[in-house]
Amino acid sequence: KKQLGYGEFRIIVVTDGEANGEVQIKDAATYATSWGMPIYTIGLNMPGNHELKKYSMAYRAANSAEDLKKGLEESAAEDTTFDPTVFQKLKK
Repeated sequence: KKQLGYGEFRIIVVTDGEANGEVQIKDAATYATSWGMPIYTIGLNMPGNHELKKYSMAYRAANSAEDLKKGLEESAAEDTTFDPTVFQKLKK
């Protein structure tokens, strides 16, 4: 509300392992999205996709320090689109 509808909060998760419980991941992801916070996940040296990929706005594999840096920069970058209706639900 203080930002007058500009910008967004984001959760950026960097993980190097699989979580122990899908229920906890789903609950956390549901909570974050209920507040309008998209999740961006970076899998660091992961052999496959992380369970969070299902709930993430974007998932990126990082197999080097350079990949991690690029992933963090892209995840934190300004969005190229702006939809003011997304913020209407937050103003209530």
